[in-house]
Amino acid sequence: MHSSPRHPPVLHRHHLALRPRLIALSLTLALPTLTLAQPPDDPEPITPPDPTEPTFPAQPSTPTNGSPLDRPLFPVDPASVGTVRPLVEQIDLFPGASVLLIPIAVEGGVGGGGGGVFPGSVTIRLDDQPAPASLVCLSIIPQPPKAPASPRSRWSHWWGSAAQQRWVASATPPPPSLDPAAPSPQSSWFIRLDVSALKADPTRLGLSRLSVGTSSVLLRRLEQPLIDSGRAVLRSAVEQRVLAARSPQALVPLINLALPLASIPSERWRARLILEACREPVPPIVGSMSPGPIDSSLVELADQLEARWFAAIGRLSLADEALARELASRLCTIVVSEQHVLPFFIPTDPQELQLCAQLLQPDRSREGLIRVAREFIASRTNALAWVDDDAALITADPSAIDDKAVAATSPADMHFKARVWAVNLSATPGLASLVMPWGASTPPQELQGFSALELTTLPAVELNPADAPINDALKGATAAQVAARLGSTSTTLTTIKRALPVRPPGFDIPQLAADWSLASLSRGSPDLPQPDDDPSFPVGTTYTTTARLFFDDSAVNLDPTQSKGKWTLFIQCRQGAGELNTDDRVTIHLGPAFADLATLTLTPRGILTDLSAQGRGSPPMTLNTVLTPADQARQSPAQWTAWIPLPSGAVESSGLMRIAITRTDPRGVRSTFPRPMLPWQIQPGRLPLDTSAWLALPK
Repeated sequence: MHSSPRHPPVLHRHHLALRPRLIALSLTLALPTLTLAQPPDDPEPITPPDPTEPTFPAQPSTPTNGSPLDRPLFPVDPASVGTVRPLVEQIDLFPGASVLLIPIAVEGGVGGGGGGVFPGSVTIRLDDQPAPASLVCLSIIPQPPKAPASPRSRWSHWWGSAAQQRWVASATPPPPSLDPAAPSPQSSWFIRLDVSALKADPTRLGLSRLSVGTSSVLLRRLEQPLIDSGRAVLRSAVEQRVLAARSPQALVPLINLALPLASIPSERWRARLILEACREPVPPIVGSMSPGPIDSSLVELADQLEARWFAAIGRLSLADEALARELASRLCTIVVSEQHVLPFFIPTDPQELQLCAQLLQPDRSREGLIRVAREFIASRTNALAWVDDDAALITADPSAIDDKAVAATSPADMHFKARVWAVNLSATPGLASLVMPWGASTPPQELQGFSALELTTLPAVELNPADAPINDALKGATAAQVAARLGSTSTTLTTIKRALPVRPPGFDIPQLAADWSLASLSRGSPDLPQPDDDPSFPVGTTYTTTARLFFDDSAVNLDPTQSKGKWTLFIQCRQGAGELNTDDRVTIHLGPAFADLATLTLTPRGILTDLSAQGRGSPPMTLNTVLTPADQARQSPAQWTAWIPLPSGAVESSGLMRIAITRTDPRGVRSTFPRPMLPWQIQPGRLPLDTSAWLALPK
């Protein structure tokens, strides 16, 4: 049994898991101070932590990209009577605000009658005067991806579950799903205070207290100059990255990735900055389930959070303008490569919510503001690196560094060069290089701040037997441990140094991995389809895809490198129960990336189409049906299988086969072998296989 290469780790400082925080934290001043946990043992320690105890822990290896409403703020029990309790001690009033939203909990549940507060309105007092207010429920409803998915809609996978949800505002909680397997909406309650109807001296509003039940909330004013200053700093940080784009086309992923964030109240401020810098319209938030004033609650919450962020950066700018600019660049991390401009910030990061609250604490000194900002920046991940293609280039001579492929060389004697991406997530330039296991390194290349660079490994040579292989299935085969370095930061990546032999009974291809998300790329491990991974599909549904490559040698004395149509790929695709889904697609790429020898696409009905003809200027050609009607009748309701004869051109003249497989399942989710792809990536990397090894064994 053979398996794919283990996917590489990322360049990192250290790892610390954090649980998601509630959206109320983004409105709270008094947050608990987190302390730095000791990093785990690391065979290649990176930069040691500052001996001064920082305010923020290191950025977690698995970024929080889920719902900020991680769970309901209180249980919804219509039979009980509750008492409203504010979840914040202070609320920020910004110029021009007509409404303020105050997060609340209801002790004892949500009341239905006899003094209860749900549904209906609640009376609060401003300095002993009645203040007009009502209750609004803000909920998040999961929205799993659906097929058919366009390439641009698939890009939202970069954000993970944060982009697969719908925010709604309503007077009552949304009803639970009729499907018992589907999650219920995640709801939180807010007091909606009508500021424009307050009968109070506007000049005193920043010194007032709101009485809510037996508790009170300080109403604090955010000054307009502070907001304007922070907006200017953040806008400049984003515009600089947009202006660094090599072409207008490079901005397409950035724009399309910002669009889903515009509907998330806690992320709309970043989406607005990006879209305005790209000269694109900012779409409205559409998420009301009730007519009337509630319709604007999500917009009002987004404006409230935006004003807080602008004021926080504005306050830091007064203390240290250069530091404020650096922090703005880290909050809106946008990376520029030759082809794309891409966002690398984490939506609804709880550490960012804590940062905003601490920068707005009125009793924090100038030195305290500077310390908080510096410690936050120090906690961020500074670099990422991953292998994109294991068989991008080959050479026959391990001492040569040319890119010429030698067709006459046996695959067993070829030395492969892999393509690696390095990303600088900091503002500080650094020298990027790859260090081979025998000590040689690629020429250092300067990698500017917030930039990405494509690197190519040197041809692999024999490894020391003590070096760890990719995994147990590939012992003695062909792993190369390459160190990717950026400045003083380093991590180890696993690449292929020789073609993997294909021997009887066949080469087993393990599960295809979903496209990289920012979370999975940051932790260095891809997402694999799991049972029940999508609540919109039946319980137990899984979308795993596995395959086996083998040679059909039923005919005597056939040469597997020359015989037409005898190399066969058996593929098994799991899916939901019921009829075979025609939205399911599998594509087999043969040959080098961007120079396919053949590109075959397969449907669950067994229709095999040659897409490579289209690349040669001809329409796609349907080759054959690889499933007979009898085969179709034997298909399981939860899976489909096919036997795909590969064309003779799939094997290069030397006996080398470079292969990749992608599947877009009925949900519109794409998965790939041998390496995950970025959501906007067109061509997958390839795995080099030595088909000549099949005949090397005695019959």
